[in-house]
Amino acid sequence: IKHHFIKEEDISKSALAGLGNYILLLKHCDHLASMEDIDARTINEFRKINKFGRQIFDLTYFTVSREFGPSTALIFDELLKAYKKKGWTPLLYFEDGVVFVSKDKKEALNKEEFIKHISEHFTIKYLEFSPVQYRRETLLVGIAKDHPQKFLVAHKDRIVGDLDRSEAGSTFFKILMELLTNGGYKNERIRKEYPVLDVLFGLTGGTRGIPLAGKKWKEDKNEDLPKQENGKVDKRASINYIFNSVSLEEVVPKELCNKISATTSALNKYSSEELFRILDEIADVFDQKTERDKGIKQYLKDIISLEEEKDFREIVRKRFEEYKKYKRKPSEKEGGVCDICGCTVTQRPSSDFVDIQTFTQTKAEPRVPRKVCPFCDYDNSVMRQGLGNYVPINARMHSKIPLKFRDQIKEIINALKNGLNRIQEIENLEKKWGFLLPPVDVFTGESEYEVTDIVSVEDGIGSIFRLERKNKKGFSPKDYRVKYEPLYHVLNLLGFNISIGAEEQYGLFGEDVITKEEDYNKSLAVILLSSTLYFRQENKKKFKQKRYIFAKELLEKSPSVAIRYAFAEERIQGKNKSELKMDEKLTPKFFDFLYKSGIMLFRIKWGEYRMKDLLKDAAFFADRDWGIPHFCVELKERKEWSKTENITRHKAAKPVSDALNEMLKGGDEGAFERAVAAFMRNLAKKIGEEERDTQKEFVKRSADILEKFWELRKADISEFIRAKNALTSTIFVFTRYENLKEVIKNE
Repeated sequence: IKHHFIKEEDISKSALAGLGNYILLLKHCDHLASMEDIDARTINEFRKINKFGRQIFDLTYFTVSREFGPSTALIFDELLKAYKKKGWTPLLYFEDGVVFVSKDKKEALNKEEFIKHISEHFTIKYLEFSPVQYRRETLLVGIAKDHPQKFLVAHKDRIVGDLDRSEAGSTFFKILMELLTNGGYKNERIRKEYPVLDVLFGLTGGTRGIPLAGKKWKEDKNEDLPKQENGKVDKRASINYIFNSVSLEEVVPKELCNKISATTSALNKYSSEELFRILDEIADVFDQKTERDKGIKQYLKDIISLEEEKDFREIVRKRFEEYKKYKRKPSEKEGGVCDICGCTVTQRPSSDFVDIQTFTQTKAEPRVPRKVCPFCDYDNSVMRQGLGNYVPINARMHSKIPLKFRDQIKEIINALKNGLNRIQEIENLEKKWGFLLPPVDVFTGESEYEVTDIVSVEDGIGSIFRLERKNKKGFSPKDYRVKYEPLYHVLNLLGFNISIGAEEQYGLFGEDVITKEEDYNKSLAVILLSSTLYFRQENKKKFKQKRYIFAKELLEKSPSVAIRYAFAEERIQGKNKSELKMDEKLTPKFFDFLYKSGIMLFRIKWGEYRMKDLLKDAAFFADRDWGIPHFCVELKERKEWSKTENITRHKAAKPVSDALNEMLKGGDEGAFERAVAAFMRNLAKKIGEEERDTQKEFVKRSADILEKFWELRKADISEFIRAKNALTSTIFVFTRYENLKEVIKNE
């Protein structure tokens, strides 16, 4: 209430004795609501209210010092659940944390317990997104190597399905060989005691060991392994042949067999579930706590703050030391810093890691594979899930209050995104979706590609939506910046902190754009104009730019060409007729958006001349009752003018064109008088006596408009020609299509 309806001076003047603490409470509520980021001093001041009487509330907060993404959302979710479980209620949401309130003193969160929980939870979620790629040289890498049992459980359905196929041996032995290798069982003793394992190590250890593996199998089993047509050992067929030929004790060392529950049998006699259980129990033997786990916990301690003091100097010092090591010896397997965020827990990136530039050249040897942290690796896996080589267009949103109507927001985003792809309707946002939304016009439409959820925080305070995905070939960030500008402005108007872009771009495709009403209307006009631009195969040489950029530049630099292009008629193949390039039901809105766009046409000494002024002047000249069609057309010819399809640009704007052409001839002092005279030569000779005064008003206002162009002619002849063409083109369009002038008249 205070923040929106009561002035500061009203509270200061209040002298009611009984309201003292409540007035103070309102003041601090205002300070709290005005915070851009969580400020400990403001919160501590707020707490002092409890000292003036009984304790009526308690406050606490947490912050997470990491850019918002899937891993941050994961941490936020778990923190919110933990605080709510202890009785805290979220009060304010920020991009880096949450402020909580309670009616009385509540128990604080135990950080050590939470760090233990979130590190384990993150490990499980990370492994769920780690790809199962049997054909890679190494399946178990990074966290999956440290915790193979958790990796198998995370992908149980996939692995059990693969073990149920005819080539189950390839899957079973791929996992088993890596488990044994990582557990230290690929040694001389095991090779001698278990000849079949020796053969399998050779088959799965690279191409050089395959021929030798074939010889060893021949020596041990007195038979050949399956071969290819060229006589060489067929690796895949051989692995599956061995699977169907041996028993469990031949491939699992005795000390491991004693630790699993399976009874000894031929491998091909086990069901897929039993095979998975064997692998799961072996993996559990090798599951271990590592330095990486300690590093993850320490990193989480560093970035999560539960109101405690932190030694940031020490945190920075440690990271800088690791950075220097990485700079000197980038090929070292251990240590270093993440190329993306600077975290000191590092590993090789996943195979699908996007090839983006880092914030600095961290390595002395650029060709050495870079390092990333598990958190950035997880973010990448979530953000690029199902993308392949496509470029994602994402919308990142943040709200200070819970979004109880988040599904409706997603529905709105989907409809508006589709409208940008294919305009079907222009609707009022407030009338279509509810009174809480701003009363602005939006494009709506339908599309096969639905907006999808990638990331969302509990209560809907932070979200990342995928709007669409584009083929890298021909993708232009600049073009899509123009395309998505209307959606960016609408979401800003809704009160969200919004970013739209490809991959990790912030703002509007990396550009910090401020939302203004005139810029929003301009962006709508650009999209409408772009819908009339056809980039057929034969026109590629002519139109080297993308259509959204082309449409924007047309409006800004050549408004006359833009208006003519949008309203030019084109022949319909196979039919004896033509139609407008722009849908007739959309044309009034096009001029409405132009009118409100604030596009600057030129500046002269008396001020600015914008698109709004141009449209007003063109509507004045084109008015059938008070403009050129009335005062510059003889009475007997007016009937012919009623047939608007016969009106040409030359005919519609002739008086104005004559005047402006006269100005173009020379810039001497008498040129303006000659221009006005040229205009007046076009006045109708026969006109009723009762209209003489009205005609004089028409001439006077016309002269005032022409004087603006005369000032421009003296200042900049190039800009004058551009403005001249824009005015005459618009006069023609307003004369030809009378209903368009109503847009201006209704303002």
